[in-house]
Amino acid sequence: MMEKTLDGHWEKIYLHQQKDFRSANLNRLLLKMMPRKGSVLDVGCGTCGLTLELLKHGYDVYAIDSSFTMVENAKKVLEKAGYSRGIVTLKNLLDLNKNDNFDIIICLDVLEHIEDDYGAFGKLCNSLNKGGKIIISVPAMQSLYGKRDIELGHYRRYDPNRLRSIFNKYSIEIEKLRYWNFIGILPLFISIKKNKRLNEEFRYSASLKNRSINKFLYYWFRIFENNVDAKIGLTLICLGIKS
Repeated sequence: MMEKTLDGHWEKIYLHQQKDFRSANLNRLLLKMMPRKGSVLDVGCGTCGLTLELLKHGYDVYAIDSSFTMVENAKKVLEKAGYSRGIVTLKNLLDLNKNDNFDIIICLDVLEHIEDDYGAFGKLCNSLNKGGKIIISVPAMQSLYGKRDIELGHYRRYDPNRLRSIFNKYSIEIEKLRYWNFIGILPLFISIKKNKRLNEEFRYSASLKNRSINKFLYYWFRIFENNVDAKIGLTLICLGIKS
Protein backbone atom coordinates (compact mmCIF):
# COMPACT_ATOMS: atom_id res chain seq x y z
CA MET A 1 0.00 0.00 0.00
CA MET A 2 2.80 2.39 0.97
CA GLU A 3 4.70 1.74 -2.29
CA LYS A 4 1.52 2.25 -4.33
CA THR A 5 0.92 5.59 -2.59
CA LEU A 6 4.47 6.72 -3.31
CA ASP A 7 4.38 5.55 -6.93
CA GLY A 8 1.00 7.25 -7.41
CA HIS A 9 2.40 10.50 -6.05
CA TRP A 10 5.27 10.41 -8.54
CA GLU A 11 3.06 9.22 -11.40
CA LYS A 12 1.15 12.51 -11.20
CA ILE A 13 4.39 14.48 -11.12
CA TYR A 14 5.61 12.49 -14.14
CA LEU A 15 2.58 13.57 -16.15
CA HIS A 16 2.92 17.25 -15.19
CA GLN A 17 6.60 17.73 -14.31
CA GLN A 18 7.30 20.17 -17.14
CA LYS A 19 4.85 22.65 -15.58
CA ASP A 20 5.02 21.70 -11.90
CA PHE A 21 5.99 24.79 -9.88
CA ARG A 22 7.91 22.84 -7.25
CA SER A 23 9.89 20.54 -9.53
CA ALA A 24 10.78 23.25 -12.04
CA ASN A 25 12.06 25.66 -9.41
CA LEU A 26 13.90 23.06 -7.36
CA ASN A 27 15.73 22.00 -10.53
CA ARG A 28 16.57 25.64 -11.22
CA LEU A 29 17.96 26.07 -7.69
CA LEU A 30 20.04 22.89 -7.84
CA LEU A 31 21.63 23.87 -11.15
CA LYS A 32 22.77 27.14 -9.54
CA MET A 33 24.39 25.20 -6.69
CA MET A 34 26.27 22.72 -8.89
CA PRO A 35 29.66 22.90 -10.60
CA ARG A 36 29.25 23.64 -14.31
CA LYS A 37 30.42 20.21 -15.46
CA GLY A 38 31.17 16.70 -14.25
CA SER A 39 29.75 13.21 -13.89
CA VAL A 40 26.50 13.13 -11.91
CA LEU A 41 24.71 10.38 -10.01
CA ASP A 42 21.00 11.14 -9.59
CA VAL A 43 19.85 8.91 -6.71
CA GLY A 44 16.13 8.25 -6.41
CA CYS A 45 15.64 9.88 -9.80
CA GLY A 46 11.88 9.29 -9.86
CA THR A 47 10.60 10.16 -13.33
CA CYS A 48 13.94 11.71 -14.39
CA GLY A 49 12.74 15.31 -14.47
CA LEU A 50 16.01 16.50 -12.93
CA THR A 51 18.06 13.99 -14.92
CA LEU A 52 16.65 15.42 -18.12
CA GLU A 53 17.54 18.98 -17.10
CA LEU A 54 21.09 17.90 -16.25
CA LEU A 55 21.48 16.20 -19.62
CA LYS A 56 20.27 19.34 -21.38
CA HIS A 57 22.96 21.31 -19.52
CA GLY A 58 25.71 18.96 -20.71
CA TYR A 59 26.30 16.82 -17.62
CA ASP A 60 27.24 13.14 -17.87
CA VAL A 61 24.41 11.59 -15.86
CA TYR A 62 23.74 8.14 -14.40
CA ALA A 63 20.35 7.82 -12.70
CA ILE A 64 19.05 5.14 -10.34
CA ASP A 65 15.77 4.41 -8.59
CA SER A 66 14.55 1.44 -6.55
CA SER A 67 11.00 1.56 -7.98
CA PHE A 68 10.32 -0.46 -11.12
CA THR A 69 7.35 1.79 -11.98
CA MET A 70 9.45 4.94 -11.69
CA VAL A 71 12.28 3.52 -13.78
CA GLU A 72 9.92 2.46 -16.56
CA ASN A 73 8.35 5.93 -16.63
CA ALA A 74 11.80 7.52 -16.55
CA LYS A 75 12.93 5.48 -19.55
CA LYS A 76 9.92 6.77 -21.49
CA VAL A 77 10.75 10.37 -20.54
CA LEU A 78 14.36 9.98 -21.67
CA GLU A 79 13.48 8.19 -24.89
CA LYS A 80 10.89 10.81 -25.82
CA ALA A 81 13.52 13.52 -25.28
CA GLY A 82 16.00 11.71 -27.52
CA TYR A 83 18.26 10.25 -24.82
CA SER A 84 19.27 6.66 -24.12
CA ARG A 85 16.96 4.57 -21.93
CA GLY A 86 20.13 3.09 -20.42
CA ILE A 87 20.87 6.30 -18.51
CA VAL A 88 18.47 5.15 -15.79
CA THR A 89 18.80 1.83 -13.96
CA LEU A 90 16.70 -0.08 -11.43
CA LYS A 91 19.03 0.02 -8.43
CA ASN A 92 18.99 0.70 -4.70
CA LEU A 93 21.57 3.17 -3.41
CA LEU A 94 22.60 0.54 -0.84
CA ASP A 95 23.85 -1.54 -3.78
CA LEU A 96 26.32 1.11 -4.90
CA ASN A 97 29.96 0.05 -4.73
CA LYS A 98 33.31 1.81 -4.67
CA ASN A 99 33.71 1.33 -8.41
CA ASP A 100 30.79 3.72 -8.93
CA ASN A 101 32.61 7.07 -8.83
CA PHE A 102 31.08 10.49 -9.53
CA ASP A 103 31.99 14.17 -9.33
CA ILE A 104 28.50 15.16 -8.16
CA ILE A 105 25.87 13.15 -6.30
CA ILE A 106 22.29 14.40 -5.98
CA CYS A 107 19.94 12.61 -3.60
CA LEU A 108 16.54 14.27 -3.32
CA ASP A 109 13.84 13.10 -0.92
CA VAL A 110 15.44 9.69 -0.39
CA LEU A 111 17.14 9.48 3.02
CA GLU A 112 13.84 9.83 4.87
CA HIS A 113 12.74 6.52 3.29
CA ILE A 114 15.73 4.62 4.73
CA GLU A 115 15.84 3.49 8.36
CA ASP A 116 19.65 3.68 8.55
CA ASP A 117 20.10 7.08 6.93
CA TYR A 118 23.63 7.43 8.28
CA GLY A 119 24.68 4.18 6.60
CA ALA A 120 22.97 5.15 3.35
CA PHE A 121 24.78 8.49 3.30
CA GLY A 122 28.04 6.63 3.85
CA LYS A 123 27.33 4.57 0.72
CA LEU A 124 26.90 7.78 -1.26
CA CYS A 125 30.15 9.18 0.10
CA ASN A 126 32.02 6.04 -0.98
CA SER A 127 30.93 6.75 -4.57
CA LEU A 128 31.89 10.43 -4.47
CA ASN A 129 35.24 11.48 -5.93
CA LYS A 130 37.64 13.49 -3.78
CA GLY A 131 36.70 17.14 -4.16
CA GLY A 132 33.25 16.08 -5.36
CA LYS A 133 29.98 17.75 -4.36
CA ILE A 134 26.93 16.09 -2.81
CA ILE A 135 23.47 17.66 -2.60
CA ILE A 136 20.81 16.24 -0.30
CA SER A 137 17.19 17.30 0.15
CA VAL A 138 14.93 15.95 2.90
CA PRO A 139 11.57 16.89 4.47
CA ALA A 140 12.07 19.27 7.39
CA MET A 141 10.37 19.90 10.74
CA GLN A 142 9.93 16.66 12.69
CA SER A 143 7.10 18.38 14.59
CA LEU A 144 5.00 18.05 11.42
CA TYR A 145 5.63 14.31 11.05
CA GLY A 146 2.28 12.63 10.59
CA LYS A 147 -0.05 10.43 8.58
CA ARG A 148 1.08 11.75 5.19
CA ASP A 149 4.70 10.97 6.02
CA ILE A 150 3.77 7.45 7.06
CA GLU A 151 1.80 6.91 3.83
CA LEU A 152 4.82 8.08 1.81
CA GLY A 153 7.14 5.74 3.70
CA HIS A 154 9.03 8.37 5.70
CA TYR A 155 10.85 7.22 8.82
CA ARG A 156 11.37 10.81 9.93
CA ARG A 157 11.57 14.48 9.05
CA TYR A 158 14.80 16.40 9.65
CA ASP A 159 16.29 19.37 11.44
CA PRO A 160 19.62 21.05 10.57
CA ASN A 161 21.47 19.38 13.46
CA ARG A 162 20.71 15.87 12.22
CA LEU A 163 21.93 16.72 8.72
CA ARG A 164 25.08 18.30 10.15
CA SER A 165 25.66 15.15 12.19
CA ILE A 166 25.29 12.92 9.11
CA PHE A 167 27.64 15.04 7.00
CA ASN A 168 30.20 15.37 9.80
CA LYS A 169 30.32 11.61 10.41
CA TYR A 170 31.77 11.14 6.92
CA SER A 171 33.93 14.28 6.96
CA ILE A 172 31.84 16.02 4.31
CA GLU A 173 32.31 19.77 4.63
CA ILE A 174 28.99 21.63 4.45
CA GLU A 175 29.06 24.55 2.03
CA LYS A 176 25.36 25.39 2.15
CA LEU A 177 22.49 24.34 4.40
CA ARG A 178 19.14 26.04 3.92
CA TYR A 179 15.39 25.68 4.27
CA TRP A 180 13.11 25.77 1.25
CA ASN A 181 9.32 25.78 0.70
CA PHE A 182 8.33 28.22 3.44
CA ILE A 183 4.91 28.74 1.86
CA GLY A 184 3.92 25.09 2.29
CA ILE A 185 4.10 25.07 6.09
CA LEU A 186 0.64 26.50 6.81
CA PRO A 187 -1.35 24.19 4.46
CA LEU A 188 0.42 21.11 5.86
CA PHE A 189 -0.08 22.28 9.46
CA ILE A 190 -3.81 22.83 8.87
CA SER A 191 -4.22 19.42 7.22
CA ILE A 192 -2.53 17.75 10.21
CA LYS A 193 -4.69 19.61 12.73
CA LYS A 194 -7.87 18.73 10.83
CA ASN A 195 -6.64 15.16 10.31
CA LYS A 196 -7.32 15.47 6.58
CA ARG A 197 -5.17 14.51 3.63
CA LEU A 198 -3.36 17.48 2.08
CA ASN A 199 -5.13 18.12 -1.22
CA GLU A 200 -2.60 18.82 -3.97
CA GLU A 201 -4.89 18.21 -6.93
CA PHE A 202 -4.59 21.89 -7.88
CA ARG A 203 -1.06 21.07 -9.09
CA TYR A 204 -2.49 18.83 -11.80
CA SER A 205 -5.83 20.45 -12.70
CA ALA A 206 -6.29 22.48 -15.89
CA SER A 207 -9.07 24.73 -14.53
CA LEU A 208 -8.57 28.50 -14.76
CA LYS A 209 -8.54 28.84 -10.97
CA ASN A 210 -5.91 26.17 -10.49
CA ARG A 211 -3.79 27.43 -13.38
CA SER A 212 -3.78 30.83 -11.67
CA ILE A 213 -2.71 29.27 -8.35
CA ASN A 214 0.07 27.35 -10.06
CA LYS A 215 1.29 30.44 -11.90
CA PHE A 216 1.43 32.40 -8.64
CA LEU A 217 3.30 29.57 -6.89
CA TYR A 218 5.72 29.19 -9.79
CA TYR A 219 6.81 32.80 -9.48
CA TRP A 220 6.73 32.67 -5.67
CA PHE A 221 9.22 29.81 -5.69
CA ARG A 222 11.31 31.37 -8.43
CA ILE A 223 11.55 34.82 -6.81
CA PHE A 224 11.28 34.14 -3.06
CA GLU A 225 12.06 30.51 -2.21
CA ASN A 226 15.07 30.28 -4.54
CA ASN A 227 16.62 33.59 -3.45
CA VAL A 228 15.75 34.10 0.22
CA ASP A 229 17.25 31.93 2.95
CA ALA A 230 14.15 31.53 5.09
CA LYS A 231 14.56 30.50 8.73
CA ILE A 232 12.08 27.67 8.29
CA GLY A 233 10.50 25.58 5.53
CA LEU A 234 9.16 22.14 4.63
CA THR A 235 12.42 21.09 2.94
CA LEU A 236 16.06 21.15 3.96
CA ILE A 237 18.72 21.30 1.25
CA CYS A 238 22.37 20.64 2.04
CA LEU A 239 25.40 20.99 -0.24
CA GLY A 240 28.69 19.44 0.85
CA ILE A 241 32.17 18.73 -0.53
CA LYS A 242 34.37 15.67 0.00
CA SER A 243 37.81 16.85 1.06
